[in-house]
Amino acid sequence: MSHLLFYILLLISLPVFSQKKWDGGAGTNLWNDPLNWNDNIVPSSSDNIILDNSAVSGNYSVILPVTAVTVKSILIDPSASVQIDLTLPKQNTVVPALTITGPGYGLTINKGGIFRNSSGASSGTPLVVSDSIKINNEGKFIINTPRAHASNIDRISAAPGTEKGIVEFDIPDASTTISLSGRTYGSLVLKSTAWGKTLNYTAAGTSKVIIRSDLEIGDSVNFNLNFSDSILIKGNLAQGYS
Repeated sequence: MSHLLFYILLLISLPVFSQKKWDGGAGTNLWNDPLNWNDNIVPSSSDNIILDNSAVSGNYSVILPVTAVTVKSILIDPSASVQIDLTLPKQNTVVPALTITGPGYGLTINKGGIFRNSSGASSGTPLVVSDSIKINNEGKFIINTPRAHASNIDRISAAPGTEKGIVEFDIPDASTTISLSGRTYGSLVLKSTAWGKTLNYTAAGTSKVIIRSDLEIGDSVNFNLNFSDSILIKGNLAQGYS
């Protein structure tokens, strides 16, 4: 009986040991600073990462290193009215820079959470997620690099509760092609803030596009489409906002 009880307790405890939480103990925003984690060890490939407000109150940001990172999963889970921002910085030129290997939702972004891909790589796909990306309502996934993103968009979940999850393109380039054909988005936002002047977004395809909430096209953005199928916007179309 005692052996059975120990085995049951061990099974219950195993997932907890692989969780790693941000506590900001170093007073920096650096992922690779071990004192910023609850166990004072930099995350490894076996870890499930949680960025929440259980140890740190208020808004905070976390900056990934300039070297490659591999983890099992990342959950960005702010408390109400709080923002938590995880950034892959432009100083990182590695491909892939961030690999998430776990089954199910490898990257989950809850309301108030932001994942920002600002990779400075010259080619390739900086973010690799083996399974799925879940952007819950009012969570935000920002593509802030001209590097490949189609495989990331392909992995975005359309589960209930993600209808208003935001995918925002803010590319630091004069012209870029975005992945639309056959895709399903929650909210889709196109900006030119990072470029600082007129930016031309283009998209082409033969398969239906579904935007389950709003399509927002910012100031100084040209959006050029060449589609032989329909683009369904279930929410609002907003153009020329700041």
